[in-house]
Amino acid sequence: MSLPAPYHDRIQYSVVNTLQRAVQNQDYSLESDTTDNGWRYIPDNWKYQGIVHHLTFQMNAPWMLLEALSARLEKVLPQSVKPFTSFDQIFAVAFEVLDELGMLMRCPVHMPSMATAMHAAFVERHSNSSVKNDPEKLLQNALEHYRNLALQAGIDAIYDEFCKRMFIRFISQARTFQIPIGNYYPWGVLIAPPRSVHRILVDFVSLISEDKIGFGKWSSKNVKAEYLQDTSSVDFLLGSAPKVEPRSASGPIYFSSEHTKLTLEGVPLQNRLIMVLPYDRPFPDLKQALSRFEKYFLSRSATHRADLGDGGAREHERDVRRKKIIPEQKVERVIVERVTSIPMHLAALRSFENDRPEEEGKPKTSLIINIHAELTKFGFDLKRDAIEEALENAVKFRNFVINKLDLWSGRSKRSESNS
Repeated sequence: MSLPAPYHDRIQYSVVNTLQRAVQNQDYSLESDTTDNGWRYIPDNWKYQGIVHHLTFQMNAPWMLLEALSARLEKVLPQSVKPFTSFDQIFAVAFEVLDELGMLMRCPVHMPSMATAMHAAFVERHSNSSVKNDPEKLLQNALEHYRNLALQAGIDAIYDEFCKRMFIRFISQARTFQIPIGNYYPWGVLIAPPRSVHRILVDFVSLISEDKIGFGKWSSKNVKAEYLQDTSSVDFLLGSAPKVEPRSASGPIYFSSEHTKLTLEGVPLQNRLIMVLPYDRPFPDLKQALSRFEKYFLSRSATHRADLGDGGAREHERDVRRKKIIPEQKVERVIVERVTSIPMHLAALRSFENDRPEEEGKPKTSLIINIHAELTKFGFDLKRDAIEEALENAVKFRNFVINKLDLWSGRSKRSESNS
């Protein structure tokens, strides 16, 4: 695979999730292979290195197209229209010019990127008459703009084509899978390699040192300089990690299709309001929850119909709003309850890693001592008994999950034998 390394995990994640959607929805199919990706004269099996080489050393033809396109636009468009020229207009003219250049343009060119770059330069040139723009410099800027856009478009083309080939190759095998936990998580999440605790700690202490995250019991005095790197808080919290749908808390949670992507058996839902309740434990306030949801539903329904101009809906909306209506809860994925608990979670994860710092022939307390020493090197002032408690809780939770998976597996095997 010729794409840069960061794309490899994304491709794997995309392919297996597409396979999952196809398995869960028998009518699912990929877009036709004839879908226009915007490229013209692109070689078969073009690799990433080929894109980079072309966009670095072979830009004469794109430059020729830019010059010809600029001249054509200046000629055919009235002066009064030029400041308001649309992308679609330039896109259409670009294809006319491309056809006229004929054999001179027999090299890869991405037409949407060409039109986007030309549109930005052309509108800038004509939008402010008080500023004297250098047409040659604007075209040079447009060429560089095109180069950057075309590189990403080329990566996308290789990415999409490879994913399609892998889908075709593995769909028959994927249809034989029976993965109960796949009903709750994307397959991509289940196969994604976890980040190491060490890598997470480096990011975490870097954010603390840059005051991007507040953390009291931490000191940079004993932290190695190599651990303190420039880290984005968004990358730390999200990164390229697959997104997981929020899970139900102890009480009801409300989802609106206006703010949250809702699907039913893989089919997107529109104009839907959903209340989520836990079913694996007693819920004594069910009547109250249903009553509150009814009021909430009536309020949202009245507002929606009023916005659509439904006669009488606005008056009904005012009546509903006079009652006490619960606000819509903003639901986000919750990983930890507070920032200060992150080191304890990481200590627990560290105890499960294959290279955990345990010593052969020594009691289990040595593992706690060694993990405590590692966290101290990262600047954290933590108590050993707190780490010990975190490790014990993590083991209990892990055993609970394993037992549940074993239960699912047992049910699956019994159903197969019954069938």
